[in-house]
Amino acid sequence: TLYTVQLIFDILLIKKQLRYDMKKVFLIIIAILGMASAKAQIKDSGLRVIGEIGLGIGTISDEGFGTINPSIECSFGANVMSQIFLGGGIGYDTQIGIIDAEGTYHEGKIFAHGRYYFSSNNAIIDLKLGYKRDFSNDTDATEVFVGPGYMFCDKYNVSVGYLGSYYDGTSVHGGAIKFGIEF
Repeated sequence: TLYTVQLIFDILLIKKQLRYDMKKVFLIIIAILGMASAKAQIKDSGLRVIGEIGLGIGTISDEGFGTINPSIECSFGANVMSQIFLGGGIGYDTQIGIIDAEGTYHEGKIFAHGRYYFSSNNAIIDLKLGYKRDFSNDTDATEVFVGPGYMFCDKYNVSVGYLGSYYDGTSVHGGAIKFGIEF
């Protein structure tokens, strides 16, 4: 009987030790998941500044000539959810005629900027809607940019998409590639 009591005590002690070890393992797993979640939440929330340089190529609808459009933009905003950025920005465009065109046009712009971050990969979708003013001949335009993109190193992005400007009676349609950095 002493042997049986000793055996039962040893089994209970081992079971208690296993329960204690499993608690430690469980707490370590919870701590690791908590730290990973906190890092993801810090990365995906808060204020952001996005700087971009771009190059667009387009054609003017009623005049039939082509343009090259170098641009620089800066967006200020915040992630309203972990995958959605909303903000506003300012920018500067130059429209350089390349086919049957005369002159260069300088445009300042303000815009609303939305960005969706896909969580499964580093893909993004950018949407920019804005107003721009041509300083060369005092005309106004509405501008839209929409396109998919890709984030790398959690900081840099490249996006390619449709770029259109709608002046009074004239429109410019084309594509653009934009390179950016997020802070």
